[in-house]
Amino acid sequence: MIRPKIKEQPNEDRRSVIKSVARKAAAVALAASLSIGAGAAFGSSNSIPIAADAYATQTCSGQVAAATQISLDHTVDPVIANADNKAMSALQKMYNPSTGLFNGAQWWQQPVILQTIMDYSQLSHNYKYMGDVCRTFVLNRGGNFLNAFNDDEGWWAQAWLQAYGMTKNPQYLGMAKSLFNNMSESWNGECGGGILWYKYGPYKNAIANELFMSVALSLYSATGDKAYLDWSFKEYDWFMRTGLLGRSNQVKDGLGRGCVAGGGIWTYNQGELIGALTRLTRITGNKLYIGKAEAIATSNDAESTGKSGTLHEIGCAHTSHCNISTDNLGSGNSKRTTGFSVDNAQFKGIYIMNLYYMYQTDHNAAYLDFILKNARAIESKDNNGRNIIGLNWSDPSRYWSVTEASTQASGIAALNAGQ
Repeated sequence: MIRPKIKEQPNEDRRSVIKSVARKAAAVALAASLSIGAGAAFGSSNSIPIAADAYATQTCSGQVAAATQISLDHTVDPVIANADNKAMSALQKMYNPSTGLFNGAQWWQQPVILQTIMDYSQLSHNYKYMGDVCRTFVLNRGGNFLNAFNDDEGWWAQAWLQAYGMTKNPQYLGMAKSLFNNMSESWNGECGGGILWYKYGPYKNAIANELFMSVALSLYSATGDKAYLDWSFKEYDWFMRTGLLGRSNQVKDGLGRGCVAGGGIWTYNQGELIGALTRLTRITGNKLYIGKAEAIATSNDAESTGKSGTLHEIGCAHTSHCNISTDNLGSGNSKRTTGFSVDNAQFKGIYIMNLYYMYQTDHNAAYLDFILKNARAIESKDNNGRNIIGLNWSDPSRYWSVTEASTQASGIAALNAGQ
C-alpha cells in the first residue's frame, strides 16, 4: 500500500489526490487477492481451485433464497416501480461478474451500490440481483475489505451488516466486526477524540465518524453486545462537541487546523448522520436523536434543492469548481472535464437512502413528499431512453455524459424509496 505523506490537514483537492493514489495501490493489491479462504457458508477449500467467476457462481447459487422482506409504508406508485425495475436492469449491465465489481465505480462506492441492490430487493420483493452481493464478497474478501481509509471500511461494514440482516450468513457479520475493530484502532486524543479519516494522517472528518457510529449501532442490534453501544455513545458525544453539526443544522465536512469545523456541505454527510441518529432513537427510544435528524433533513431539503425542488449537490450541480477526478476505476476514462468528482456522484443517493430510513421511523409525510418529488423527476426527466440515470435529476442536459454505476445507483436509491 502506498502511504501518502500528509504534513497538514488536507483540503478538498488534496484529499482527492491522496485518495486517488492510495486507492490505485489498493486496486493493484485487490487484483492479486483472489486466492481466498472460504468458511462453511461459502465452501471449505482454502483456495479457489477453478476460475474465480465460476467459483463464485458455484458458491453463491444458494444464497439468494435466504433474503428477507420489509414492507412499504405507502402505496406503491406503479410508474416509479416500473422505472426502478428498468434502471436496475441497466445497472446490472455495469456489473463485472469476473471481478465482482461495478465498472466505473470507486472502491468505496461498490458497497453503497450493493446496499442499493439490497434495498431494491427488500422493497420490491424481487431478489434476482442478490447474487451480486454474495459474488462481490467471495471474489474480494482476500484483503478483508481493508485499506487506508476508515470511511471506505465503514461503507463495506454497513453493506455486510445489511447482507447479514437479510441472509443471517455469519460470514457477513464476522467481516463487519473485523472492519469495525480495524476502524476503532484509529480513535485517538487529537481534537478530543474521534477516528481518523486517513489512517496515516491527522485529518478527522464527518463521514468517517458518522459511519463509525452507524456501524457500532448496527453491530449492537445484530449482536446485543453492549460494547458496540458504548462506542456509539462515545462517538455521538464527541461528534456533537466538535461543531461538525453547525447551528444551521448542516453537517460540515471535517476538522481543520486547530480542530475547527469547516469544509463543504455535502448531502452524504447530512444523510449518514440522519441514519445514525435514527438508529439511536430506534435503539434507545429517545426521540431527542431523531429530532436532530429531522432538523438536519429539513435544513438540507431547503438548502440543497434547485428551482425545481429536486435534490442537488450544491457544490457540483451548478458550478465547475468541484474536484476533477482522475481515478475512474474500471471505466477506461483518464480524466474528467465535467466539474464534479466520481465521489460526488454517489452522495445524493446516500442522503435519500437515509432520509427514507428516517421516514420509516417518524412517518413524517413531508419527507415522503420530498422523496417522491425526486423519484418522479428521475422517472420523467432524467432518463435518456435507455434507462440510464445522470447526475442532475431534474435537468438531463447538464452533465448528461456522466453516467456510470455511481450515478445510476444514486438515482435508483430515490426510485427505491419512491416506488
